[in-house]
Amino acid sequence: MGLLPHQHHRARGTVVADASHIARVRSAQKRERTKLVERSPKWRSARARHLKASPECAACGSRQGLQVHHVVPFHLAPERELDPSNLITLCECVGGLECHEFLGHGANFHAFVPDVRKIANALRSDPTQLEELRRQAKVTRIA
Repeated sequence: MGLLPHQHHRARGTVVADASHIARVRSAQKRERTKLVERSPKWRSARARHLKASPECAACGSRQGLQVHHVVPFHLAPERELDPSNLITLCECVGGLECHEFLGHGANFHAFVPDVRKIANALRSDPTQLEELRRQAKVTRIA
């Protein structure tokens, strides 16, 4: 078996942990901590259950900096906040591919990518498609 996408790109030097990368990741991690306070009292346990069942990024296979992403955003469908079928694990870590921001939100945390599962599966199948899939996420995102 070949390398997982995050291993492939780390080996190629695709990810550069420069100041802007580190700032984006830290900002995303701060947003995630805020959600633990703002969400349903059941969110913390639902998140833990999801991460136990899906302990790696659906797109790149990383096990670091994991975040639980709502496929249909919470603000559009609050009733689906705890629905396991609406959740996908994506990464957001220093030195990682930032799948949460770039594939889940199309590089804009005020938007979402409705076909995030399809894009994640495509990256898992072919790591060399990273830039094309990031472009596709950006084009298909909904603000």
